[in-house]
Order: sequence, then C-alpha cells, then structure tokens
Amino acid sequence: TTLDGVDSGYKTAKTLFESMGGQGNVVAVQGRLANSIAIARYKGFEKALKEFPNIKLLDARPANWSRQQSMKMTESWMVAHPDLNGVWAANDEMALGAVEGLRSAGKAGVVPVTGIDATGDAVGAVIAGEMACTISPDPYWQVGMSLSFAYHAYTGKLDPAKLPKEKRAFYIKSLLINKENARQFLKEYVNGEPTYDYNALWKDKWLGQVR
Repeated sequence: TTLDGVDSGYKTAKTLFESMGGQGNVVAVQGRLANSIAIARYKGFEKALKEFPNIKLLDARPANWSRQQSMKMTESWMVAHPDLNGVWAANDEMALGAVEGLRSAGKAGVVPVTGIDATGDAVGAVIAGEMACTISPDPYWQVGMSLSFAYHAYTGKLDPAKLPKEKRAFYIKSLLINKENARQFLKEYVNGEPTYDYNALWKDKWLGQVR
C-alpha cells in the first residue's frame, strides 16, 4: 500500500493556490530530482498549476528533503522576489524550512506554505497559521494493514495467488490536514493512536492499482 504521489502533490498545490485567492507568485521546493516520489509529487503540483492560470511559478529547485537547504533557498527567494505569495514543498521538512526562511523576512504566517507527511511539527505549523496544509500518509493504517494482509495469508483466509493486480499493490486515500481539522488530527494521530478494523482489508481506503 502507498499514497499516490501525484494526488498528494496536486491536493496540496490546489489548497495553496486557493489560499492565495487563485492568483499570485509561487515557488516550488522539490525533493531529490531522481527520486520517484519527488517526481510524482511535483507532477501533481504541475497538474494543479495548469488549472490556475493566474498563478505564476517564479522558480522550482530541489532542496533534497533538507530543512536547512529549504530555509536558505527561501531566504534567497525572498530577496529576489519580495512579491512572493506562496511556497509549495514536496515534504514537511522542506516546508518547515521554508517557514523559517519566511520568518527571517517577517513573512511567516503571511506567505502560505504547504507540505506532505503530516509530521507533528507540520501539523503544529498548520494550527499556528504558518502552513496552509499537509497530507497524512496514515502510517498506522499502512503498517497495521500490511501485517493484517500477512496474517490473513498465513492463516489461509486470503490466497495472494488469486488476487487481481489491482488488489496486490494499490494506492490508499490520503487525508488533507488543514486549519479546520488540524487540532483533531493532532489529538488522534500524533498524541494518540487511531483505531481501525484491520479485517476490512480493502474497505474505505483503497483507491486503485499502483501505476
């Protein structure tokens, strides 16, 4: 099971652009350029960009999943583009680096930032109004359900050889964390543990076969 990187990049970019009122200047902080998930997430960003003709991409550079690199890049961007209106980042570490870069320019909480992963720090930044959103990969469900599949196969309740391709490797639904649900997510997923029905193997979260 895995998240669809294109879908995650698209959802966060769309949320960013909407938070900007559908217009303005953005920059994109990419992950490692040769990394498949970084490529997929950026494709999602580009997909959303095509839907918002009044959003202008000023620059896109890799920060290699590094908070420090993203912070320095954002500081440079703020000097070169004081009219910057939004920052899209391919994960939360780089998003948080962008927030720090904006803070040094007095723009944290003014220029929206988005990330992916729903780390505790990122969810806190969403609550604080310094990030517009992040995406949860729901690791509790992914790990628990992976063990459940193995258990069902071991006990004979599931025959992997008879599974269609779309049930062997598949995407799961992601959860967008924004200002409206961030506090509840922090309570349930970061400071607590969610509960699931691990016998419902494909129920609720199944999206389709991995491409």
